Formats: sequence, C-alpha cells, structure tokens
Amino acid sequence: MKTLTKEHVEILEIKKSKFISVMKRVDTEEEAKASIEECKRIYPMAKHYVYAYIIDSIKRCSDDKEPSKTAGPPILQVLEKKEMNHVICIVIRYFGGILLGAPGLVRAYTKSVCNNLDCATITPLLIYQKVKCSFSYDHVGKINSLLKERTILDKQFLDKVYYTVLLEQEDLLIKELQKYSSIEKST
Repeated sequence: MKTLTKEHVEILEIKKSKFISVMKRVDTEEEAKASIEECKRIYPMAKHYVYAYIIDSIKRCSDDKEPSKTAGPPILQVLEKKEMNHVICIVIRYFGGILLGAPGLVRAYTKSVCNNLDCATITPLLIYQKVKCSFSYDHVGKINSLLKERTILDKQFLDKVYYTVLLEQEDLLIKELQKYSSIEKST
C-alpha cells in the first residue's frame, strides 16, 4: 500500500470546465470530512465537490450531484488500482457550460485523479504495531542493542524485563527478538 507524503493539487481544463484535484493523506473519516468542508470553503463557487477516500477497509465516494457513477466511483477505482491508502481525493468542478455526457465525465474525473497521482509525492504506507516482549535480565544488553533504532514505549523491570516497542508490521527484527524473548503483538 502507498500514501502521500504531502497534499498535492492539480488543475485540468476540459471543454471550459475546470477540474481541481486535491489529494491529501487522511487517517480518520473525520479528517476526510474536514478536508471536504475545507475545499468547499476554499472553492465556494464550484458546482461539484466530488470525492473518494480509502482508510484501511473504509472506502467512500460521492458523485455530488453528477450523474450516478460518473465521478466518485471512477476516482475510487483509480485509488484502488494504484494501491493507495489513507488518502482522499476531492475533485472540485467549475462547470464551463458544455455538457460532457456520462462517458466524458468518467474520463474527466479519471484523468484528473491520474494526473494528480502522477505528480504527487507518494511513499510506501508503513503500518506499525505494538510488540510486548518479556525476557530475562541477562538478555537486556542484547535486546537494547537490537532495539537501538526503534521506539521503546515502555520498560518495566519486575521478575523479568518487559518492553513495549513500536515496530513496523513486516519488521524482520521481530524474528530476531523471538530468539531472546517471548513476544505478544497488538495493534
């Protein structure tokens, strides 16, 4: 999966209609909804505010008064095909007076999001998990050495040593830690 490193805006003009594609990273539906409202404030005279977003298993889109399935679903389809996650794309349309027809709208919205993705700064989406490990005191030096570049959220020194660490889901270090400690994963 991939996401954006920063917000990106692209403008496309087709038959006098202006399509402003705003794409940004979002981590919650509240952030996505706030982004849509922000675009409505920034571009108050636009005719349509079409959007699609993906946040893990949550996928939403809206045609915003365009003919059904001609705007939001095509944007969502592009985001899915490009394996994007934690991202929203809002396409603001200023109507230019020339009707594009359903196929023309699908092409316009698809091209708008594709142009944005072609120019945006995209990065792999890193998914982190909390890993709780417990180990004997004689492994403290080795575990500290293994975790020197990682984020240790909590340390407890009781009958054993207990660390809570933030690791990438696919981190190979997890297997190395299992040699010296017992591991419990959580999200």
